[in-house]
Amino acid sequence: MPLDDLPLHRLMTEITATARAEFGAALAAFDEIGLGADERLSAVASAVASAAARQEAAPERFLRLLQDLTRLGAAGVARSGSPGTPRPERIAEGAALLGRAFERLGAGLAAAAMPRAEAQLVETVLLARLLAEFRPHAIRLALAAVGRTVADPAYRSGAAVAVPAPQAAPAA
Repeated sequence: MPLDDLPLHRLMTEITATARAEFGAALAAFDEIGLGADERLSAVASAVASAAARQEAAPERFLRLLQDLTRLGAAGVARSGSPGTPRPERIAEGAALLGRAFERLGAGLAAAAMPRAEAQLVETVLLARLLAEFRPHAIRLALAAVGRTVADPAYRSGAAVAVPAPQAAPAA
């Protein structure tokens, strides 16, 4: 069954408290790294790229689904760009932390006998929640960067995704 055909409300009720607690601890650790907004977006985009590479569906379809889900969840705090030069080592640290968290979550859901398609949707929803922290334009830039990255034959899961900084709107 395709990811976007699964009933989301049923899926969310099936996520165990343990899985939510595990991922919550990882998100707290991710927050403690102290990434600026642009760095955080690149780390999240790197996690999205790893997930896109693992999907059974075409990466483009997965990215469209994420885009649609972020439209639904964009009511949260919108992060804007961070001053200063991005720190690649900090982005890599954040991306690796998220990667490990998603691996542990996937293993836990598999151990709980959750079907693969539903486990992928759990991951997709969590990624959408991470992306929804950003402004819509930044999300589009990140997903476009992910699309270009995973389309590159040299891409390897876990590699950092460079997200171009949004250009400031010209003064009127």
